[in-house]
Amino acid sequence: MGPHTFNFKDICARLEQASGLITVTDATTLAKEVSSLLTDA
Repeated sequence: MGPHTFNFKDICARLEQASGLITVTDATTLAKEVSSLLTDA
C-alpha cells in the first residue's frame, strides 16, 4: 500500500498490527517487497 491511507485508516492500522500490510513509498521499495513476497516459502 502506498503512504496515503487517510480513507482507510482503521483497516490499515489493523492490518499493520497483524503484519498483513506492507507500506511502500517508491518503486524501488515496491520491487523489493514484491520480490521478497514471491520468494518467501
